[in-house]
Amino acid sequence: MTELKNLYSHLFGYAEERPNDAFLFDESRSFTVAECLYTCVSIANRLYDLGLRESSLVALRATRSLDTAILWLSLEFLGATVALTDPHDNVSGYLAELSMDIAPDFVITNEASGGGISAAGCWTVNGAEFGINKINNPAAPKFNTDIDIGKPAVIIFTSGSTGRSKGVVLSQFSILSHVRHYSFVGCYEPDDVQMECLPIHHVFGLAVIFVGVVCRYKIFFPKSVEVEYVAGCIEKYRITRLDGVPSYALKLARFKLESGADLSSLRVGVIAGAPLSGMDFEFIEDTLGLKLLPVYGMSECIAISGAPGTEPREARVNSVGKPIPGYDVKIEADGEITVRAPAVTPGYYRDERATAEAIDPERRLHTGDIGYIDAMGYLHIIGRKKDIIIRNGVNLSAVKIENAIKALPGVLDAAVVGAADVNVGEVPCAAVVLGGDCDIVPELSRVLTKPEMPAKILLLDSLPMTSSGKVDKRAVKGLFQ
Repeated sequence: MTELKNLYSHLFGYAEERPNDAFLFDESRSFTVAECLYTCVSIANRLYDLGLRESSLVALRATRSLDTAILWLSLEFLGATVALTDPHDNVSGYLAELSMDIAPDFVITNEASGGGISAAGCWTVNGAEFGINKINNPAAPKFNTDIDIGKPAVIIFTSGSTGRSKGVVLSQFSILSHVRHYSFVGCYEPDDVQMECLPIHHVFGLAVIFVGVVCRYKIFFPKSVEVEYVAGCIEKYRITRLDGVPSYALKLARFKLESGADLSSLRVGVIAGAPLSGMDFEFIEDTLGLKLLPVYGMSECIAISGAPGTEPREARVNSVGKPIPGYDVKIEADGEITVRAPAVTPGYYRDERATAEAIDPERRLHTGDIGYIDAMGYLHIIGRKKDIIIRNGVNLSAVKIENAIKALPGVLDAAVVGAADVNVGEVPCAAVVLGGDCDIVPELSRVLTKPEMPAKILLLDSLPMTSSGKVDKRAVKGLFQ
């Protein structure tokens, strides 16, 4: 297999072969492949002049926008390590909440100009202003275009089973290894038009961008992800690919059924991030008229298994596909899914202990998920070792929610589990033992986010216990089914 090229080389090759093809666009701007390359080089040169170098740590406010796509590619051209921050918070506040002592060399944000989640705006790098202006002419790179793709390229922050955020480090080698192997599964076509409705500070949304560079499809960034607006954009721009979490696909399918919207251009949708029942899977496919490609993955490995549209529906609806070619997936004695693959993270940012717990000496990633591989080679997920609840594609820590409840005056004990929900995949539910008066909901709303708030709270005299004296989470979950 040929040596992996870096992202700069991939976009350069794309521009050489198809310079005038539309590549990145929104409602008011459109960049051809060549214009994107020239613009990224120009921005990278500007950042180089400001002192940014290979391995510089950069915090980037990752708005869901064409701007962020170009900025991220520019930073990857330079070989920077880019910490993607949630655009719903200001950069400094978001980093402070992570408690990782992150001290970026550079901060790139559009906060001062009031830049929204998807809107274009004036950006600053350590206070110096610049805009994302289209460049139509090539310029010589001032930076090294042959960077070490094994060095940290991006940090994606996620919640662990303890409720403490971890920074998943990915290199360009990790990213491009994923694309190399997943491209055989993803059913990409030269005329594909992908809509970006996913948050870019999560790996699923970021993958839309870097896969687009390598697999060469157009990407549209809508200013809103409200289903009515997205449906109109699908019709107007003839969108062929719409990746996302099950709850969003369900909303769109229901909207089409109610409105009669013309979504006939859709062909494929990668679906991941939460459980999806067979009935809902078939409803989405039949209503939207596309093929769903189930994928199982996580920030630490991007994707582990998947099923292409060529697989029969009965295989796609009841599994998460087969292990991706080139990935060594193993079911351990306790049922945990482990994987060894080039795309596996080098580790967690400044967290050797968490890295050692997740990645063993053989470089196998321990996913924390329980599953099995059937006689036909399809992977099935049946549970999680980690107390993680996936609500609308967002990982919530059951431990964090439990600890918040237990900290309330009058609470003796609590157990939190995930219960299936038709709209968002899973919701947290709490079984609580009281020893005194406690108005739980108002108290919790002060310390938990809205997604973390239990959808149901059941008061018990005691929690069910296993023979070893531990809380029987399976029995607790049964109370909410």
